[in-house]
Amino acid sequence: MNIGQIYRITILFCLISMINRVRRQQAEVLLVSFMLLLLVQLCISWDYGISNTLVCFKLFIPIFMMYVLKGLLDKKIITFERFSNVIERISLLTPLTIIIPYIGGMGYHTYDSWAGYRGFYFATNEISFTVSSCIMYLILRLSDDIEVKYVILLVLNILGSLLIGTKSLLAVAAASIFLLILSFLRRKEGGKSKRIGAVAVISVAAIGGTVMFKDSLHAVYMRWLYGRQQNPDTSILFFLTSGRTSRIEGAWKAFHEGSLIQILFGWGLAGANNGRPNTEMDYFDLLFAVGWIGFIILMILYLLFLRHIKTNFWTIPLLGLIFILVFAGGHVLYAGLGGMMYALIMVYLAQYSQVKQDERC
Repeated sequence: MNIGQIYRITILFCLISMINRVRRQQAEVLLVSFMLLLLVQLCISWDYGISNTLVCFKLFIPIFMMYVLKGLLDKKIITFERFSNVIERISLLTPLTIIIPYIGGMGYHTYDSWAGYRGFYFATNEISFTVSSCIMYLILRLSDDIEVKYVILLVLNILGSLLIGTKSLLAVAAASIFLLILSFLRRKEGGKSKRIGAVAVISVAAIGGTVMFKDSLHAVYMRWLYGRQQNPDTSILFFLTSGRTSRIEGAWKAFHEGSLIQILFGWGLAGANNGRPNTEMDYFDLLFAVGWIGFIILMILYLLFLRHIKTNFWTIPLLGLIFILVFAGGHVLYAGLGGMMYALIMVYLAQYSQVKQDERC
């Protein structure tokens, strides 16, 4: 067992020890679901049952994290401000750990060994989702309060996005800035000069970053173009998902042509590391890994949490962006960094929407 696995198991059991902060009915559902899936994953494959259980731990960390953090916030054990400060620090450290190594000429490329740049982060989709979540958080803060620090943090994350250069991250950055401008246009109260100033700074940063990192962005573009030329008769969806959609049919067939046990309980969460098909699209991979029964249980847990998120101008489009990132990009729901960032942004949306609803009452 390596340090990362020990670290994740420790976090999981710390979260379970705080389960009394969650409403009793929800806590019971969480614990029973966890124990059932853990038992199934241990027994479903004798070849890699232990590996399945370790991935199961990783899968449930963000699930427990969402409910426990929401319980701590509801019971005022931690304040919304302190919780927000955690994401604020992540929003500072994440782009800095990409930009600084880039300046120093260290780190890894996003695509192959010549296009894009992701610092020392190993998993491209995980760091893309993390920066995407930071951008979503920052536009929410700026929509309420145009502080210089949030503008600076957003600029840093935009620069990080331009360096990483994934299609999903660039699309989220563009969509988020569009939503921020739209929210500014909807506001009737004062502060117009501050809003114009913020948009101007963000626009200059985006244009300046494009010029500054033009060689890196050109390499990313050439990588995209190469991929398109290699698959000329494929759909735009194939291009946008980097070919992941082409893997669905084969994996779906392999899954449903298996035994009834496989269809109901899956081929194991570690199946992709042991020769099973892997689409790199989280919802499909979860279905194949835990079967229809496990998939329904997990979707209930995810959907139950959505009840905490109230509908407003921001929550619907941001939840839509998160869903697309999980669906098309993958490496979120049971990834280490991506999974915990998923939990943080979902809890933030829940608490933010509750605050906004209370302000209207």
